[in-house]
Order: sequence, then structure tokens, then C-alpha cells
Amino acid sequence: MPRSIYDLLAKGHKILINGRQGQYQVVKALKRNVFQALTVGSNSPVIIKTEGVDPVIYQTEANCYSYRCVAESPYIRAMHEVVDNDMDRCMVFEYLDTDLWSLRARAQELGQPFLKAVATSILEAVNTFSDMDGHFTALHTVIPSEGFDDFRLQGAEIRAPEIWKGMLPRPHCQVWSVGVTLTHFCTNRVVFGNWDQDCRVQEFPLEVNKSAWAIGKIIKLIGLLERDEDPKYRLEFDLAELFVKQGLIKVGSLEEELAKVNAPKGCVDFIYHLLTIDDKRRPTAAQALQHPWLQNLERCTILKGSEKPKFWMMRRQEAQPAR
Repeated sequence: MPRSIYDLLAKGHKILINGRQGQYQVVKALKRNVFQALTVGSNSPVIIKTEGVDPVIYQTEANCYSYRCVAESPYIRAMHEVVDNDMDRCMVFEYLDTDLWSLRARAQELGQPFLKAVATSILEAVNTFSDMDGHFTALHTVIPSEGFDDFRLQGAEIRAPEIWKGMLPRPHCQVWSVGVTLTHFCTNRVVFGNWDQDCRVQEFPLEVNKSAWAIGKIIKLIGLLERDEDPKYRLEFDLAELFVKQGLIKVGSLEEELAKVNAPKGCVDFIYHLLTIDDKRRPTAAQALQHPWLQNLERCTILKGSEKPKFWMMRRQEAQPAR
């Protein structure tokens, strides 16, 4: 059984992970199963991801990198190697020193070229996972349904309407999550989800209240949802409609929220396109990439203090070889 890196690190232990391509010293925990580490010798930073509480999802992610399209994609974080020995079971990924959320306060400064580059890169990655070298095996569809009857994938903020209803994940739900991510970046705050819930119906469980609030947010921002949910989630949808009817959820329409930050019309149209409620009408990643707003993509610069302009590259300089 692999050791618990998180617990050992919390106790002050020095953690060295022995891989085939190098040795890695863990320096800090980012999550319970995600760590920053340094490659011994070169001090090159890497990200370590352990099995965590769900070995099925871990193995699914590892298996994805056996596909050439994923291993070589310049839009997907590169995997250096998989470590599987008597002490550790983990994946070693390239280290990225910036994420989209950390740049959200500079959304207006970075402008449309940056946002277009981000949207294009994410959708290219989603498109890769949707195709999988022509096998059409999306990341989500290779996860067996057994054991997931009471567990809906995707976080509450980015969860697509069909997932709230109890449907099995398909690539279209990832397109929805891209739309939510871009909304949060543009507005510099979390708009979807239940983070701001300030009331609940005491007669119902907390989780039902939290789910209902997040569903109500979708109704307020995008529009009414067709009531074809799995019967076991009916209470969540009933309560969501009650929250909306009583005016308890203080958020405007998506257009109103984006207008507060003067989001360009083309950008607003594009986000609405991604956030089509009906997953059967929602564009695929490939179709979304053809949206007029993404055409004529310019290269954009990120300025840091007195540094020379740095290009935000949509592609890494060198693709990782297939494994």
C-alpha cells in the first residue's frame, strides 16, 4: 500500500520519490493528493499527483496519457512519468507557475486577445479528450458507472445542468464548464455555484439545500431547466425553483453580470453559446472553436513590472513524446 505523502509531510518528514526518470523531493502540499516537488539534481519543479481516495479516477487519468493525442497535446499538462513501486503510486507532471484564476484581476488589462487564447487552448484540450485518437472515448465516459450512482462528477460551480439531473457525463458537460470558467475570469468572482448561500430550508438536508442553490443559480443566470431530472433529485429542483421564486438568490442574468465588467458583446455571445442549457444543442468543443469570436486570433502579451513583454503562448515549445 502506498505511503501517505500528505500525512508524512505534515509531520515534517523529508519525502523523496524514486522514479525511473529521476528522484523528486516533495516541498509542499497543494491538496491532499497534489504536491509541488523538485527534481533532485536539476531543482526543476514538478507536480506530483497521488492516488488519493479514488483509485478509479486516478487510473483513468493515467490511462489517458497512453493515447498519443493526449501525450503529445500542447494544450494538456505534460506527464513526465508514472511512479508505481512499493512506497509510492503517483503521476509526475510538468509544473505550471501561473493559472487562470490567479490572473483574473487583470482580465480587462489582458483584454480580448488573451481571453481568446485561453478559450481556444482549453477547448482544444477538451476536443482532444473527446476524440482520443479516433476512439471517441471521452475522459468521463471511460469511468465505470458502478459505484457512482450517488456521486455526480464536476464541482458544484462548473457542473452542467444534465449532470445535476443525474445523467452520465459526456464531453458536452466539459464545454459547459469552459463557459463557467470564462465567466468567472471575466467577472473576477465566482458567479455560479453555492458559495454565497445565506439561507436554507431547515427541514431538508444541508446537501440538498446546497445543490438546490447551485441549480437555482443556473436558472437565474441562464434560464429555466426542463424538469426531466432523475426522480431522486426532484427535491433539489423543487427547492431551487422555490429559492428563485422567493428572490433569495441575488444574482442577475448572465448578460447583466457580464455587463458589470463591460465584457465585449462577442465574448458574451460566445459564453452564452457554451452555456446552452440543452446538452443536445450545446456545441461540441470542435464546433465551439469555429465561433466567430475566436477567429483571427492575435498573440497577446503579459507584462510583469519592468520585465520585457512575455508572450502568452498557447502551445508549449516542444511536445512531449508519446509514451
